[in-house]
Amino acid sequence: MLRFGRDFPDVGMEISLLSTDDIFTKLANRSLDLGIIARLPEKMSFVTSKIFEETVVMVSRSVNTNPMTTAGDVLKAKFVTSPGILRVASDKTNSSSVYLARPDHPMSKVTQSAMKYLMNET
Repeated sequence: MLRFGRDFPDVGMEISLLSTDDIFTKLANRSLDLGIIARLPEKMSFVTSKIFEETVVMVSRSVNTNPMTTAGDVLKAKFVTSPGILRVASDKTNSSSVYLARPDHPMSKVTQSAMKYLMNET
């Protein structure tokens, strides 16, 4: 998005961190042109395009040497850290797809350009 802003400085852009449900609501009432989501809507009233796969792994400070096998273990661990002193806390990962979503109606040329740019960059 930063590169898009630099490449197209005349295009107004607002970036917000929203829940997936808030993104769906704003897409539906047309107060949002594009949204990045990690789950597909139950009702396909939006056009979605898969942009990448992500895998999440839990990390902890390297001083947290106790195994983390329960939610309680995770809550007791200290996660504030300085660069370079992380360790993988669990061999369990969570993978998901990430999608670009937009309302199912004709897009403006600016929105089309932004969507193409995002698809190419990811």
